[in-house]
Amino acid sequence: LKCTCNSGYYDDNFSVTGGQCAAEIALSEKCTQENDLAECVPNAVCLSDGSELKCTCSNGYYDSNFADSAGTCTP
Repeated sequence: LKCTCNSGYYDDNFSVTGGQCAAEIALSEKCTQENDLAECVPNAVCLSDGSELKCTCSNGYYDSNFADSAGTCTP
């Protein structure tokens, strides 16, 4: 058996032992693992905006708040 994070949280050590559960990162907020889906809100990925990594909606989804805070990725 293995401990896993509850919905809304991700393993901040990315499945390596010793991590803690951290709250998922909101859209347009800074993230750390490029092309990773785990640390961002559902249907978002950590991508470079040219200067830093930010949570961005995956292909086929758009930010329901159009880059304002607390948006969700909507199909």
